[in-house]
Amino acid sequence: MIQTVIGTQKYTKYGDIYSNRKLTDSDLLTYLFKHYVNKPLRIDKDGVAQLEALARRHLNYELGASIRSINARIRNAKSLLLVDRLTFEYFDSLKFDTTLIWEIEYYLNQEFNKRKIINVKDVFEIFDGKLKKIEFYNKIHLYSLIKYFLENKFIIGQGNTLNIYKKEN
Repeated sequence: MIQTVIGTQKYTKYGDIYSNRKLTDSDLLTYLFKHYVNKPLRIDKDGVAQLEALARRHLNYELGASIRSINARIRNAKSLLLVDRLTFEYFDSLKFDTTLIWEIEYYLNQEFNKRKIINVKDVFEIFDGKLKKIEFYNKIHLYSLIKYFLENKFIIGQGNTLNIYKKEN
């Protein structure tokens, strides 16, 4: 009965889940991180092998891609944050207290009155104590957080840098 209803509603089965649209690799990777990867995962040979095994087991899906390709697909997924070099984790923004990000935004706006470019390292040094309390231990993780929340307000990371620029109106 359920299979008939799902079939007539044009849902696609991906192992343990159903979707009313075709899921992208980024969607599927986000699902895997959210439900099965409980700690930051380095996207190297072993990390990709772990994701491929999870995709086969839980989604009946073959990622069948190179490390570089998987890395690119993860970087396209909004809820997967870079937390260290080649290392990602799922980020649930609904569970995140945004008070700190608004403090950071205020700091950035004040600093842009004095200079044109701000490196994330400078921001990390100012907010180091508060960041460590929420388990953000490095500037790369902070960079991802700023990009997640503030990319519409600032230009983040031009030319593969950790720099932040003021958006001109």
